[in-house]
Amino acid sequence: MRGVHRAAATVTLVLVAGLVVLALRERPRRREVALPALALLGLALGLAALGIVTPGSRTAGVLLGNLVGGFAMLAVAGCLALRLRGVPALERSVARQARVLCGLWLAQAALGALSGAGLLRLAPQLHLVLAAVVLPWTLSLALQVLRAGRRGSGFALAGMCVAQALLGFVAAAQDAALAAVVLHNAAAALGIAQLLALAGAVAPGART
Repeated sequence: MRGVHRAAATVTLVLVAGLVVLALRERPRRREVALPALALLGLALGLAALGIVTPGSRTAGVLLGNLVGGFAMLAVAGCLALRLRGVPALERSVARQARVLCGLWLAQAALGALSGAGLLRLAPQLHLVLAAVVLPWTLSLALQVLRAGRRGSGFALAGMCVAQALLGFVAAAQDAALAAVVLHNAAAALGIAQLLALAGAVAPGART
């Protein structure tokens, strides 16, 4: 399994490096493409360094570093894909909520990982408490995005939110079955990517 992990990490790093080269060579250079590409490269190098410095470590810090770094990479990649498709601009208040929720979703993912690994006694309770705040707020934001006429983004965000809740219940009911946990994490990463894309979709001169 470690060999597969290392091979996947190496392929990912090579692909990200290629993406950065293409983004920087593009003329005219697009800031909305180059910056996420550079962020991906920084995250990939950071995760590679973490793996080299702490081989086989199962400490909370290493677990969180790998989890948050991996989630951030997938979120930035998803955000870049959405930007290339053209995410409609939003009012600043909506984008600001998306930024806050993006951080809260990452915190929620970290608490879930600590809970599953048994590294923090209060992690399961904190995970549930934060979910009670984050999920309704995310659904509220999805409604605001829908009212702004961004149907695709609004429905996608609402769908990820509902999927997160349902998969969380399934994972808990099945005693953290691997398939349910993987799907739960995938929905979280996609939700973070959608929030990150919305966070940067501010129209020039948009209202606060």
